[in-house]
Amino acid sequence: MTALTDVRRCELPLRLAPMGSATNFPSAVITRQDKTIKGSYYGGVISDRTGCSNPANNGHSETPATFQITHAADNSIAILVQVGVASCTITGTYSQSGHMGQITNGRGPCGDGGSGESVAAGELELTVNGFSGRFVAVGDPGGDQCTTSARFGGIRR
Repeated sequence: MTALTDVRRCELPLRLAPMGSATNFPSAVITRQDKTIKGSYYGGVISDRTGCSNPANNGHSETPATFQITHAADNSIAILVQVGVASCTITGTYSQSGHMGQITNGRGPCGDGGSGESVAAGELELTVNGFSGRFVAVGDPGGDQCTTSARFGGIRR
């Protein structure tokens, strides 16, 4: 099941006849379209950084952010995170299990000073009002090599 185009039909027999009657009415058809996570959101990132080459970069932060998410039919996903004047784009492959999704093979050139970061995101959950999730990012050699564990989310604009 993908979050992009999954449409399900559910046919339920209705038995709304007086007691003792054997009358069956035609089935009701309910159609449900899953929502996609793509869109524009305003929210924040709450993160903890550890193991940084520069110890001054270790620590906790809570930062307002905007998110612009694109989600293609092949399940490639890109999340542009704007924090103040800085921005970061996380790319990867989106998959869904039940009502939560995850991003695998994630990459993010996100301010570690090096060539990028490996990113794994999970517990991505979409609601009528917005989305939330968690991610872990590890800086590549040549950068600060911090490990960042974070919760992030936003309200749909």
